[in-house]
Amino acid sequence: SSRVLWTLAVTQLKPRARMELFRKLGVQKKFHLLPQNLHNPKKGIYQQLNQQLMRWCEGFEGVLIAYDEIEVPNKIATILDDSPYIHLDVNFSATVFTPKKDAKLNGVVTQVGASHVGILVFGTFNGSISRKQLPPTFKYNESDESFRCSKTGFVLHAGTRHAS
Repeated sequence: SSRVLWTLAVTQLKPRARMELFRKLGVQKKFHLLPQNLHNPKKGIYQQLNQQLMRWCEGFEGVLIAYDEIEVPNKIATILDDSPYIHLDVNFSATVFTPKKDAKLNGVVTQVGASHVGILVFGTFNGSISRKQLPPTFKYNESDESFRCSKTGFVLHAGTRHAS
């Protein structure tokens, strides 16, 4: 199987002053392709990128959502010592979901338990809100598996739309 080594040089294509949840990044990455990809390096590049879709990537500080504009600037690859891998520099654009601590995200509550609230953000990403992170006015009700705010009467249960 292909080995992915995320040593990245990342530049933001659309700089913004405010924090964004999704960013479009310009990426320069060294790919390590198996010899079977020598006749078609882009196939190996696509395979490696596809394996990273919808997964957290430390280099991006987020989840790779999509990629495009793949370019191999130098058509010459290198082989180091006795390694079977072909090393190739690649440039591409990446769309990354980059939530930050304390960001406000809209979601739908999927599960309520005594210790946490499960939430689905953008219909795709699972999150969890610890009971400790809820305001102290929210009390757990075991009979209907919900949290109720003692001040407002608001009930947090599965199916509730919520900004976390």
